[in-house]
Amino acid sequence: MKLPELPELPEGPLLSLKQALRDLHLRAGAPSLRKMRDQVYSALPESDRPSHTHIWNLFAQPTLPDRDFMSEVVLHLATRVSGIDAAEEVNRFHDLWAQAAATTDREEEVRAKDLRDLDPELAELWMSMEAEPLTSARRRPTTAFVSHRGATRHLQRSVWGLYVDAGLPSMAKLVADLGYVPNTREVFRRRLPRPEEMSQNQLREVVVYLARQAGYINPYLICESIELLRRASREEEREL
Repeated sequence: MKLPELPELPEGPLLSLKQALRDLHLRAGAPSLRKMRDQVYSALPESDRPSHTHIWNLFAQPTLPDRDFMSEVVLHLATRVSGIDAAEEVNRFHDLWAQAAATTDREEEVRAKDLRDLDPELAELWMSMEAEPLTSARRRPTTAFVSHRGATRHLQRSVWGLYVDAGLPSMAKLVADLGYVPNTREVFRRRLPRPEEMSQNQLREVVVYLARQAGYINPYLICESIELLRRASREEEREL
C-alpha cells in the first residue's frame, strides 16, 4: 500500500509536521504502509494496538495525529535511517507536534464559537463531539435501519458527525474544493447543520467529500447510508 498524498493544509505548523513525517518516511527507504503497520503494531501490546486505519490517517488526514502513536511510527522509521539518533528524532517530532497542537487549539476555539453562533440548537451536540472527537478509525457508518420517527434529527447528527470526523473544514475550503463559486459559502454554512434542505446531488457531493477528508475507505457506502436517512426524512416530512 503506497503512502497517501499530502493532505491539503494551509502553511503552518501542522503542514510542517505532516511534511516532516513524509520526509522521514522517504529517508527510511519508503516502506509500505502495510509493512510499517505490521512492524509498529508487533511492538505494542495487543490491548494497546489501535485500528489499522491509524497508520493511513497519520499521513492522510489533515488533522493533528495522536502524539503517542505518532511517536511509535517515528521511532520505527528513525531506526531505519543511518546516522541519526532515534530518541532525538522522536523529541524533534514532539516539538513539531506541540507547535501544531498550539495552533490547532487556537483555530478550533474560533471555529467552535462560529459554529455555536451559527446554529445554537446543535451547540450541545458539537460540544459533545469536541470533548471526544469521532475519528474515522472509530466511527462506524450509519446503520441501514432507519426509524421514520426522528429521521431528520438522525440525518443532521450523522452529517454533523461526518463533518467533525473530516476535521471541521472551513466553509471557504469546502466550497472551493467542491468547485462552487465563493458566494455560495453562506448557503453551505446554513445548510450543513440542516442537510435535509440540500438537493440530493448536493448532499451526495458534500458527504463524499467529507468522507474522503475523514479517511473513510469507502465514501460511497457512507453516502448510501445518508441517502437512506434523507429518504426517511422526506417521508417523515410528508406525514406531518
